[in-house]
Amino acid sequence: MNTLHHGFWTYVAMRKRKDVVKYAIIGSLIPDIVYYIMFFYILFFGDIISSQ
Repeated sequence: MNTLHHGFWTYVAMRKRKDVVKYAIIGSLIPDIVYYIMFFYILFFGDIISSQ
């Protein structure tokens, strides 16, 4: 996952447009947050698709 690094360079490239920087940074970090949530869900509860 390289989106944190991508978010940093997006900030550097867009810092003069302060009105859209926050959306670019949030958009670059959302995939990492989702991946971490899914990783810990699988770690604690097992397979996502398993039947009850």
